[in-house]
Amino acid sequence: MQFAKSAEEKPCLNPVRIPLGMRISSMYQANSGKVQVGALKLAYEQVTPAETQGNLLLLTGLGATKAAWYGHLTAFGRQYRTVAMDYRDAGGSDNSLESYTTREQAHDAAAVINALNLAPSHVIGVSMGGYVAMELALSYPELVSSLVLVCTSDGAPSNLPPTSQGLAALEWYPGEDGAAFLRRSYPLIVAPGYFDKYPERLQKLIEGMAKNIMPFENYRRQKATILSRNLYPRVCQLDKPTLILHGEDDPVSPLENAVQLAQHIPHAKLITYPDCGHLITMEKSREFTSDVLAFLKQN
Repeated sequence: MQFAKSAEEKPCLNPVRIPLGMRISSMYQANSGKVQVGALKLAYEQVTPAETQGNLLLLTGLGATKAAWYGHLTAFGRQYRTVAMDYRDAGGSDNSLESYTTREQAHDAAAVINALNLAPSHVIGVSMGGYVAMELALSYPELVSSLVLVCTSDGAPSNLPPTSQGLAALEWYPGEDGAAFLRRSYPLIVAPGYFDKYPERLQKLIEGMAKNIMPFENYRRQKATILSRNLYPRVCQLDKPTLILHGEDDPVSPLENAVQLAQHIPHAKLITYPDCGHLITMEKSREFTSDVLAFLKQN
């Protein structure tokens, strides 16, 4: 795997929506760019405080882009040099030339860390991003200082599969319009009644995600990495401080999987959220941010 020694940068417009060349405040700045990894360019957004308490890499879930970190990027960026990246096949990154694995996604994340001089970095991985984060820590332990694993699992044989509702949410049917897929999928993975209570959040989510939704074939390639992940029992070797956050009503990765993950990773801490599904970063945004910042401060 070829790592870039430098990255091209430009002022950031999204997701933090800052005018070109303008400081967010006297405390932090934003910029975006791309990192060359072999034949591919991987896009990222970055927020850097004037005085940083460390580095933080944000890894999103299946089908999502760095725009999913809107709000959290700046919230964490007030204290930490925070980078949100697009995987290959997603957002502003290049399309993959062939199929790939979770381990190769971890290689890409390592390349971004190296190119941006982000090591060592705290790493937050959501769902599929949790798989990438664990693989990153196992393959490149020198690059990772701690892990926050959100609504994810390690693929142990005893893990529970997604519920029928969770499986339906992950299935993008051939010929289905991308925006229609998102509108059908997202209500299936949150806690019951969540979008009935906050319909404007669903509309804002769909509008934001539909702008950069990956093509159907890209989604199929990325989804295939979930089936190829090979983390258990290697996660038992992880020696990084680890926080596990999980919704108690998660239909994609049932709660029992988080309990098992906390048992498999030495000294991991588990926090669960009642009345919360698979979208913790939205459903429990304030609690998520508070719990993560408290953990990072200790590590």
